[in-house]
Amino acid sequence: MTYPHLFEPIDVGTMQLRNRVMLPPHASAIGNIWGTEDEARRNIAYFERRCADDGVAWVGSLSTHLRNTVVPGFEPTGVGAATLGHFRLPYFVERVQQFTDSLHALGTAVTVQMVHQGGMPHAPSAVMSAPTINLVPHVMTSSEIAWFVREYADSARLAQEGRADIALRVAVQPGGCSGLRYAMFLDDEVSDKDVTEEQHGVRLVVDKMSVPYLDLATIDFLDSLEQSGFTIDNPMAQGSCACGHSFH
Repeated sequence: MTYPHLFEPIDVGTMQLRNRVMLPPHASAIGNIWGTEDEARRNIAYFERRCADDGVAWVGSLSTHLRNTVVPGFEPTGVGAATLGHFRLPYFVERVQQFTDSLHALGTAVTVQMVHQGGMPHAPSAVMSAPTINLVPHVMTSSEIAWFVREYADSARLAQEGRADIALRVAVQPGGCSGLRYAMFLDDEVSDKDVTEEQHGVRLVVDKMSVPYLDLATIDFLDSLEQSGFTIDNPMAQGSCACGHSFH
């Protein structure tokens, strides 16, 4: 069997590939990218060899598990044992950046596989997807589904960052139901008009115009089925809207 178009360029989505050779997720026998520094270097070196000299055009080998929740009575086993996941590792962004920088330098596109094992323990119904495991899936509620949607979004954002110099910018802007509103987003640019501070390993950036409004504010991160994300408790606010994002 011949493949006459194998080494011809092709566009896949936003990726412009020099050929049609793609590497799917690999086992950690080549070095676990999420393991020790030595294992990560071995993993990257493996792919560098295969992408050099106009080799592999697309590497989809970053196999990453989402954070998972476990219901009472479920015993995590095998693939279903992933609870923290990879996206929440403290060095996830740094490792992805090392991996992508190395392969981008060789002209190779890199994508991330987002893994959430169905039926481990969650599923849309109680029907077993893998009878040999003999685990009856937990049927997700609407709030649990919403939690996973947010987790997918947060994980995709972390994968896109792939860099270690991102800061959390907090600002106060005109608008909202009560006249002023909070803005929080990730930013990689800091100017001399900003005030920066690091708290609990998170780098915070606030523009000087917003500082008086946030002088006594407390920023927290909630992670529950009902709510997930950053919150602001601001004693300077005289009143706020029910949405929790606008104040005066």
